[in-house]
Amino acid sequence: MVATTFGFGLACIAMAGGQGITTLLLGLLALRFLGFGAMHLVSTTLITQWFVRRRGLVMGLAGQSLAISLFIYPPLGEFLIAQFSWRGAWVAFGVFVWLIMLPIGWFFYRDKPERYGLQPDGDTDDQAQQHVVVTGETNWTLAEARQTGAFWVFAAALCVTAMVTAGLVFHQTSLFVMRGLSRESAVTLFQVVAVGSIVGNLLMGRLLDRFSARILLAGLMLLLALTLLLAQVMRRPMHGILYGLCSGSFRVIDAVVWAKYFGRQYLGAIRGVTTLGATSGTALGAFPLGLSMDLLGSYDPALKSFIGCTVLIACSVLFTKRPQKVV
Repeated sequence: MVATTFGFGLACIAMAGGQGITTLLLGLLALRFLGFGAMHLVSTTLITQWFVRRRGLVMGLAGQSLAISLFIYPPLGEFLIAQFSWRGAWVAFGVFVWLIMLPIGWFFYRDKPERYGLQPDGDTDDQAQQHVVVTGETNWTLAEARQTGAFWVFAAALCVTAMVTAGLVFHQTSLFVMRGLSRESAVTLFQVVAVGSIVGNLLMGRLLDRFSARILLAGLMLLLALTLLLAQVMRRPMHGILYGLCSGSFRVIDAVVWAKYFGRQYLGAIRGVTTLGATSGTALGAFPLGLSMDLLGSYDPALKSFIGCTVLIACSVLFTKRPQKVV
């Protein structure tokens, strides 16, 4: 985490020196892969290693950090840009990253509890063994997991979810302006999204501890399709509640579903590959909407394509069977 934090801070500062489309693209890729990719991966994998019985609940609580940031950083970014220009704002954000996360990463991040003679959830050795017997947790290597249909269906679902949600964020202001709403309404939407994200984090966390991750992921995809439908007819920013529910739920289920289906032992390798796909989805999310606007003069064709894609994948997830490992 310390190395990733240092690199992410550098990426923020490097954005201030962007001079053209190439440097801008490289900077955005670095921000996405080091921030949403590496920092998110390390943090969520750490939680899934330290918690099993209460994994969903704890992940939902941890997800509040992003919801809170939606209340803080959009207005802060507007303020910094007004005071120091957009280049100065990027430098400030890079320094913030270092001041906040370097001490936290150094003093508080630790690997699997078994390395320190402990068990997940603070259980005794007997309690931990009993839980393994009850749940039937099986550890899959990355090579074994890739041979299952569930791996690819879940990966596709989470990649598409990341792409759609990122695309909506990148084009949110333009979507509002196209429908006669103001830039201020677009900024306000982030607070509405934050409220929905808080609910989505906590609700999905609780549900994952009680119900099938497969059913919940299919439901999330259908909720995202409804959000896209509303984005085409919105006249007020209240559809952001649904978007926030999708965004908050996505972060929790993305972190939990892989441990539930493929165990903890090789989780880092598995999530490294799947996070690469999700991060690529966020990096590409803006392009379909941008091309739709440039070539067809409207966002609606891309939004309709997104709806069809999410519904199709939701059906695929719904009928995906849990993989059985042959010993």
